[in-house]
Amino acid sequence: HDGSSAVDHANSQFSRQLHVLNKCDEDQISLKLAECFNGVEYKFFRDVQSLVEERSRLQAAIPPGMKSYQAYQEYPREVARLQELEPLISGGCTAVVAVVCGNKLYVANVGDSRA
Repeated sequence: HDGSSAVDHANSQFSRQLHVLNKCDEDQISLKLAECFNGVEYKFFRDVQSLVEERSRLQAAIPPGMKSYQAYQEYPREVARLQELEPLISGGCTAVVAVVCGNKLYVANVGDSRA
């Protein structure tokens, strides 16, 4: 949706999280899929927490109501760092996962993608 950091994170984390489905019986697939989605989201927010805190500190250093051009002139380092942080924390993604267990297909989705 807005940058690739969330997509890259989800891609790497889902491959790590979904391995638990190999050991599940059919009664647990839905629960384990939900746990995978929740685990990926939790890790993403944990990973970006320090970046969000840094953004808050930088924003607090610039007086409220200051126009962008004036802020760039008076706080160039802060504005530059805010611009670097934005794509790292403002992204999002959707996911669709399909798993075959036995002779059944299980499909799960999150975000505005629909299976």
